Amino acid sequence: MCDIAGYLSTSSSHPDLTQALHRMTEAIAHRGPDDAGYFESVTLDGRARVGLGHRRLSIIDLSTGHQPLGHADGSVQIVSSAGTRRTRRARCPTRPSTARCSSRPAEP
Repeated sequence: MCDIAGYLSTSSSHPDLTQALHRMTEAIAHRGPDDAGYFESVTLDGRARVGLGHRRLSIIDLSTGHQPLGHADGSVQIVSSAGTRRTRRARCPTRPSTARCSSRPAEP
């Protein structure tokens, strides 16, 4: 089992919701006690703030699978509570097959 949490804030003051996101993922920690990952950013147009959180239960693929997953250039971030099956390599869903994805967050 894995689980996800997140927020989208359109408040003009862009409040820091980091602690709220961590509390949300702590509330679902029993569904994914082995790993936690977070991504937060202001949208490109500057009108909203988004946060993604993920809790992971490591059943298979113990050493990889950290989320959120992101495109190498940091332009796309996703979280998923379902495993990728029957693929040799996961590909970025909205990018050409030559795109490279990373399960490590982009450097700020």
